[in-house]
Formats: sequence, C-alpha cells, structure tokens
Amino acid sequence: PMAPAGGRSGAVWVVDATPPVMILVSQEALTEEQLQLTLQLNEPGTLWCQIADLDAHTSSDYCRESDYQGSNPANPCYFSKFIKGSSASGPGPINRVDVHQAYTDYDLEIDQIWRSDETNHVSMGPGEAGYKVFCFAEDDWVFEAEAALGQSPHYQTPGAPNPTPWADVEAFKDVIGLMT
Repeated sequence: PMAPAGGRSGAVWVVDATPPVMILVSQEALTEEQLQLTLQLNEPGTLWCQIADLDAHTSSDYCRESDYQGSNPANPCYFSKFIKGSSASGPGPINRVDVHQAYTDYDLEIDQIWRSDETNHVSMGPGEAGYKVFCFAEDDWVFEAEAALGQSPHYQTPGAPNPTPWADVEAFKDVIGLMT
C-alpha cells in the first residue's frame, strides 16, 4: 500500500485501570508561610497536596500526621477527601494543580491548611516546627474517554477517575519528608 497505517485502529480505546504515579522533582519553602513542590505525573490528571501538623502539635483544629487515615471515608481526616479540601460545607479545593501533560514539571504552592472539621481553610502560618505534606492524584481517564471524537461501537462510559491508593499517599509523604 501507498500509505500503510501500521496497524492503526481508529476509535479503539484501551481502558486505563491504573492510578497515576506521582513524581517529586523538588521541594522548597518560598517563605515562612508558603511551600512549593515541583511534581510530575506519569499521565494527565489532577494533583492535590495538603499539609498536616506534626504529631507533637497539640492543636485539634487541624489534622495531624497520624490523624490521616484511609479506612473510613466518614471519619475526619480521610486522606482523599481531606487532601482535596472538599466537603459539602467547606469552600472547596485548595492546593491543587491540573496536569495536562505527563512527565512535565508542575509547581504546586501550599499556603493554606484545611481545618479538621472541614469548615474552612486558613493561612498555614510560620512553619517553624515543620509540616508533613500529603499528596493525592487522580487521572483524567474519564474526561479523556468522554471527550474523544471517535468512540468504539462497544464503548462503555467509564466510572470514576483512578485515584492514588492510600499506601502510595503515605509512601510519597515519606519521600517528601519534613518541610519547614
């Protein structure tokens, strides 16, 4: 043939069943009240990060490092809901960046901390004692599949985006380490 298609099959999608992988490029304190992480994902998606007080802090207004959990979404400090800063009563997501291209650096600045009662977020204040940073990601599989110009005759609407599992969130927190 004059222009071989090389096995190309139009409008055929392979279901993405894997969560995005978060990659830490760098981290730094921009000021006493603002942290910056440079992050990448291995696929398009959305990244959120949230700071947590150290366990040594006695304040109960914010989630401490050991308060984060991945077992019960109804309890306070459930990792994905809390990191995203989303609730029915609160002002909505904070500390978020949309990742449009895989393996590209994206800066995420953190200057707000979400209250454990999920009613509000406030300036994080001077981090003299330090913070732990929890990050969470979801891929854009659902949006990419729904917006495709061509769809397979056997196309099925995908479910929810693939989220980062709790174990990966905990491991990534340890990679970031203590930030002051």
